[in-house]
Amino acid sequence: MYVTVAEIKEHLNISASYTEEDSMLNSMIEASEIAVENYLQQPIDTFVIENKLNAALKHAIKIMVGNFYANRESVAYTNPQPVPYTLEFLLKPYRKYS
Repeated sequence: MYVTVAEIKEHLNISASYTEEDSMLNSMIEASEIAVENYLQQPIDTFVIENKLNAALKHAIKIMVGNFYANRESVAYTNPQPVPYTLEFLLKPYRKYS
């Protein structure tokens, strides 16, 4: 995985000592990385240089995990609006169009 649970906890302002949801966070990280890879239509490791993932893609994964964490179900009971200049803005320049 390219993003650690510790990084996600920092991103989500979750205490490092709170470990009850670590397994779920790991699962969300894995799902987010797969989703980013599918969106890009190429392996994430294509964007790894000197053992570091491209910062924009790493942040996109964090945003996606944050969304999964905040919205754990597939139905929202409010009228959500996309936040401009976030997920798609970070991913689109790296997408491979075939």
